[in-house]
Amino acid sequence: MKWLNTRLLLLFIVDTTIILGSYILSLLLITNFHVYDESIIRILENLYWIIPIYVFSFVIFSLYKSLWRYASVEEALNVFLSVLVSFGLISLVNVLLHVNLRMNVIIIANIIIFLGLIGFRFSFRTLRVVHHYWQHNQTVRTLIIGAGNAGTMLVKEIKSNPKMKNKVVCFVDDDVNKKGKVIHGIKVVGTTDNLPEVVNRYRIEEIIVAMPSATKMQIQRILKKCDVVNKKTKILPPFYEIMDRTFDVKKIRDVQIEDLLGRDEVKIDDAGIYDFIKGEVVLVTGGGGSIGSELCRQIVKYEPAKLIIFDIYENNAYEIQNELLMHQLKNNKTTELIVLIGSVQDEKRLDEVFSKYKPTIVFHAAAHKHVPLMEVSPKEAIKNNIFGTYNTAKKA
Repeated sequence: MKWLNTRLLLLFIVDTTIILGSYILSLLLITNFHVYDESIIRILENLYWIIPIYVFSFVIFSLYKSLWRYASVEEALNVFLSVLVSFGLISLVNVLLHVNLRMNVIIIANIIIFLGLIGFRFSFRTLRVVHHYWQHNQTVRTLIIGAGNAGTMLVKEIKSNPKMKNKVVCFVDDDVNKKGKVIHGIKVVGTTDNLPEVVNRYRIEEIIVAMPSATKMQIQRILKKCDVVNKKTKILPPFYEIMDRTFDVKKIRDVQIEDLLGRDEVKIDDAGIYDFIKGEVVLVTGGGGSIGSELCRQIVKYEPAKLIIFDIYENNAYEIQNELLMHQLKNNKTTELIVLIGSVQDEKRLDEVFSKYKPTIVFHAAAHKHVPLMEVSPKEAIKNNIFGTYNTAKKA
């Protein structure tokens, strides 16, 4: 509160000084600096009603409430309107009450007052911009992809927010009509096709993708180009991820794996899977392989009554068995682990497994998956992948 009162007092003193100085300077300009003492005295004698008119107008147009370090066109318009209203009221009083202030003095004085008020108030923003500029000597040289509304607001926020440690060097945008345009002093230097060249030329350290209205496919395409230049990349999330669809610099985040999908993320129905697997006898063929072993790791979390790991390679089966046993002990799980060696090509072995354990759920992952190797040995691929799958499906 004390700071606020001091600020208002300072603005009032400065405004009063500008008003007084403007009328005297106006008189000097009109008389070519040959002014008589009585002319100045007449102005001073009328300040008792002139200054209150200006102050009243300044209050009406919120000149004492604005945060001038964030001044924009709207604040400049309020200054203009307040001076215009003051000019009208003073001119009216001057005519009706026969004050005999020279009209040309009033006109020129108000022009000077407007310039003085604008100059003083916008100096706060100028000082803040200069201070922010000097701070940028130790900030991150940043490229913004997207010279639309979001990119424009992002630049404005970065320039006005001292917590942002970015120095926006340039824009790129796939709209070729924007190339060469300047937005808030930042130039659009090319398209995303020129990204490697732009990054090297402008010594870019960080990239921000500011295209919240773009589709997932468009974002995926752009992120692939960003990956080529090997620079830290952040993104303003798409509007469909932002509930209120409003811009906020705090919503800028690092690129996530989901941004690279080019489609909606598939959400796993854990509750449904749990209901499906819990208490069942689950058989995983090829359970020691890369895919099968991961299936076993996930399945055991859903508490089946039995998990049967069926694989032709004993080493792989043994490793996943030990891993899952440690998991069981650590998490106090009760699933019975059964490891069986055999091939899905062997129908009799499959008969034994299905007859003895009677699995209720089968995950078939026993397959040769390395295509180049299978092209060299196509018969083995047919026997295992085709007939092995047929045998398993028939027993199930």
